[in-house]
Order: sequence, then C-alpha cells, then structure tokens
Amino acid sequence: MSNYLVFVYGSLKRNFGNHRFLVDSEFLGEFVTSDCKYLMQSFGPFPGVAFISSFNEEITKISGELYRVNQKTLDDLDDLEGNGFLYTRKLVSLENHDELVWMYLVGENSRHFSYIAKALRKPSSLFTKQIEISYNEKNEPIANWLG
Repeated sequence: MSNYLVFVYGSLKRNFGNHRFLVDSEFLGEFVTSDCKYLMQSFGPFPGVAFISSFNEEITKISGELYRVNQKTLDDLDDLEGNGFLYTRKLVSLENHDELVWMYLVGENSRHFSYIAKALRKPSSLFTKQIEISYNEKNEPIANWLG
C-alpha cells in the first residue's frame, strides 16, 4: 500500500470544512514551508497559495498540517483540488522535516492565478482578516489561514 505525505494549509486543516477528506489519515503535526517564496490569497471560503519564484520576491512561508495519506485519499484530494486545473500538486520542503511533501499550489493555468498576480501588483490587498501573518525567530513572515 502506497503512502504519501501531504501538507495542507486551508480548508483541509483540522476544524475546517474539508477536513473530512483526511479523517482516516495519520496527522503528523504542524509544520512550516522551508522557502519564503509563497503568497497566500483569500478566495472567500478557501485560500490559495502560489509559489512566487518567477517574480523573484520573497513573500511568506506557509504554516499548515502534514498528513500521511493512502492512494485513494490522494486521488480524492486531487479531485477536490482540481489537480492540474485549479491547483497543481507540487513537491515542497518543510522546516524540520527531511522528506519532500506534496502541497497544492494555485496553478498558472488556474483562473485563481490571475487573482494572485493582481494581488502582487496591489500589495494592500495581499492579506485579509482570514490570513494571519506572524514572524519566526529569523523575522521571516509566515502566513496562516484562519478561515
């Protein structure tokens, strides 16, 4: 049986609406992305995160939860997230974790990507009350989805 590590940051987290997809999966803890090159944007009931390497800007790290999931759950998550259309599943690194893990990022082909690009041009609209920014000991910003 195959197992996959999936990092979630929005409606799939505990106490949020889509967590039901992960109830049979093993919770491995709360983590933060290693790279400080992400932008979290609110789309109302759920967030989206984009990797901003093409803009050459450091935006934030992302906080979330890590799960060990089976193939069926991964397939269900791909369907939920519209893998390849709305979101794209990518391998990312986490602080204090040796393995690469899967994370759903807003894909450049997604209609949501235009909102991300627009937010980059209007910094005042980057964050809403649904997104909390904290700072670690290195003064790196970390975005957390509050829902």
